[in-house]
Amino acid sequence: GLLDEVIIYNRALSAAEIKAHYDAAQVQPPTVNPVTSPTGSQSITLSGIKSANTSIRVNGAEIAPLDASTTWQGTYTLQSGSNTLNITAMDTKGYQSTSVMITIIYDNIPPAISGSTPSNNASLNTPVTSVIINLTDTYSTIDLPATINGATVRNALGQNISGTWTASGNNSVVFTPSNSLSQDTYTVAIYPTDAFGNKATGQIAFSYDTTAPPAPAINAVISPTNIGFQVITGTKTSDTAAVIVSSSTATIGTVTYPTSTTWSVSVSNLQQAANTITVYARDAAGNQSGSVSTIITYDTAPPAA
Repeated sequence: GLLDEVIIYNRALSAAEIKAHYDAAQVQPPTVNPVTSPTGSQSITLSGIKSANTSIRVNGAEIAPLDASTTWQGTYTLQSGSNTLNITAMDTKGYQSTSVMITIIYDNIPPAISGSTPSNNASLNTPVTSVIINLTDTYSTIDLPATINGATVRNALGQNISGTWTASGNNSVVFTPSNSLSQDTYTVAIYPTDAFGNKATGQIAFSYDTTAPPAPAINAVISPTNIGFQVITGTKTSDTAAVIVSSSTATIGTVTYPTSTTWSVSVSNLQQAANTITVYARDAAGNQSGSVSTIITYDTAPPAA
């Protein structure tokens, strides 16, 4: 005789496993007509060819009833993202065919902002000549004209900034202001939209600032002293992002900020005689204040007889 569909196992199959093979062989698997993927429709129509007197099941749920027809059609509701569909035929005895597996992507998620120039919440001290926003979408192409339809750039007072929006490549949009941007905080709003019409509101903000913060103040230090370690404290303005402390003769620790308007730092390894401690402020945009200084005189030498 002849053998086909030979499978060799490295163990003995159980009676239940042999019966499952036999049952599956009783019903021919259906064919499935091509389906568009990705799709923006949650409910899809599936169709194909089947053996007479069988029903069609998708992931265990019947979508086409048992009948004498050799064609079938049914609807299936997708979940967001990638859907794996196992499609089988079932006869009157409840025997199911082997599965026909297809994957369909249901895209109901709009694009998202993946980055921008300037970056979101950036503080800059250099002129901004354009704003570039990059977008990403897991499953679909991005509809850039729809994304910039109604897009706005506003200053801190909510006033619209005039300029031109353009598409760049497949996933970026660019705003070019009509006039140079002045020092201010700006909010940019766009409407990321994909090819299926999934739409969201995307937003970034940035500030342009070239004004240096005021110099920090230094509280009184202990000088002269014979102790080689001291904690220096002071005050700063709330718009100061960092206080920088330096000395050519002493070791400066990490500056901490007990409150939004105070700072503190440890100074150690003071050298004999005068130790100049220099301090200045820097804001989020990188603008630096003028410097202030204090002197700690370190004296461990006893007086002469």
